[in-house]
Amino acid sequence: MFIMPDIKANVRFYLTEEGGRSMGFPRGCGERCGIPFSFQGELFDCWILLSYMNMNIELGEWVTVPVKFLSPDLIKPRLKVGDKFKLWEGKFIADGEVLNIIMCDGN
Repeated sequence: MFIMPDIKANVRFYLTEEGGRSMGFPRGCGERCGIPFSFQGELFDCWILLSYMNMNIELGEWVTVPVKFLSPDLIKPRLKVGDKFKLWEGKFIADGEVLNIIMCDGN
């Protein structure tokens, strides 16, 4: 099943010693990973679309990731390129910046 991302973002997952996850996301670990997206004090459910990536996501490195929001109408109209956000897994585990907002036609 093809899932169209809503945004592309530059994300840095914190190192374990910075309070991040105990491990990154190895290639082939699944199609998507659900992680709440924290923006302007609110959390929005999203998926990091791992199936689009042809690489491991290592902790501490900046990577470009496609993001799909479960309720895009609540968050997409508020986003602009350059906006900063965090990802949450019971604690903040990553910093990010919006690189591109993808419209319905795929641009």
